[in-house]
Amino acid sequence: MKRHFLTILLTALSLCYIGEVFAWGGAAHTATTLIAERHLTPKAKEMVEHYLGHTLPFYAIWLDQVGYSDPYYKEAPGHTNMAVDHTGTLPDSEKKAVSLTIERIRKDMKHLDKLNDSTIRVNLLYLIHTVADMHCPGHNYIPAKPGTPKRHYRLVTGKKNSRVSFHSFWDNDAFNYKRNKWTAERIADHIDNLTPKEQKKIVKGTAVKWYYAEMIDAKQRAIELTPLTGHVNSIPRETRLEMQRICDEKVVAGGYRLAHILNEIFK
Repeated sequence: MKRHFLTILLTALSLCYIGEVFAWGGAAHTATTLIAERHLTPKAKEMVEHYLGHTLPFYAIWLDQVGYSDPYYKEAPGHTNMAVDHTGTLPDSEKKAVSLTIERIRKDMKHLDKLNDSTIRVNLLYLIHTVADMHCPGHNYIPAKPGTPKRHYRLVTGKKNSRVSFHSFWDNDAFNYKRNKWTAERIADHIDNLTPKEQKKIVKGTAVKWYYAEMIDAKQRAIELTPLTGHVNSIPRETRLEMQRICDEKVVAGGYRLAHILNEIFK
């Protein structure tokens, strides 16, 4: 009965990919997996579908939808990198540093012969989601420098003047600007345009290195661009386009890196 319910739930969620896009939990996650799937080797694609029983996009938002319900709550990895100081230093905790989770899974999956199918499947589900999450500026928390205001943004938005946090803004509004009618497939087609040389360069290194090399700067730039108050619609068009460009770059990076990790696992 539980398996039947989960199948129905996942099928319903997959239909969301065909319609209008929504938050980073949907549009960016799905675009990331669509890009990744295009760059899998034939063997990696076959093995991923063997263990998952479906394609990457089908499980793009699985961890957000069921990852914190029993029995996954205690075992599910964190979705963020929560720095311990204003310079961006990562803590030594997978729950608070998703980059560490990704690298631990990469290490474990080097020994597939020692893992059962269930463990491989769960590791794949975690990778699909966490690689995308670490590339969102809103999923990287860096404390404010001592003596400066804390950056807990509240932007007035919507017809009812509802409030949206910095995190939520970068999950949703920043990425989906002028794209409310776009499908995830259309977004992936639009942004998946790196040259082979750029692709090779972007996948080098570890998730921890990607964080230190890019995400600290991306988060700081996101802070600079995001106003402390005011209506979302009052943000200048040029600023919104730069915000979207940052998101696009990170979604593309996440897609290529997810493909690289999966190709590495199933080489």
